[in-house]
Amino acid sequence: MKKAASQCDFKRPAKIYGLISPHAGYPYSGYTAAFGYSFLKHKEFEKVIVVSPSHHDYFDGISICPAKAYETPLGVIEIDMELKKKFLALKNKKLIEDWAGHGEEHALEVQLPFLQDTLGTFKLLPLVMGNQSRELCETL
Repeated sequence: MKKAASQCDFKRPAKIYGLISPHAGYPYSGYTAAFGYSFLKHKEFEKVIVVSPSHHDYFDGISICPAKAYETPLGVIEIDMELKKKFLALKNKKLIEDWAGHGEEHALEVQLPFLQDTLGTFKLLPLVMGNQSRELCETL
């Protein structure tokens, strides 16, 4: 990550509202992801929403992980139960609390060590989209 950050010639924005990061395996896109995450260094976020596609499960909706935490080799990341409840309270039939997309999916999981390294402690809301239709994107 330090190498990626040191090669950054871009002006760092004062506020960051979102980050689009690749989700291929680290040998293929890790350097690019590290470059993007370097923009988060020295910033604090209490809540992080990670939205990813599903490569293994097809379902017509946006799945919110029913677990209470994710664990990586860098430690445990608590799922933001309060934010999850707010999403589910919208009563949108496309927003579901389900394991769909959260089992063997790598797209979300490859982001977590980068977040842990750059942010330290935060709460997570992991969302997986069963497909990326216009309707689902607008729902999100």
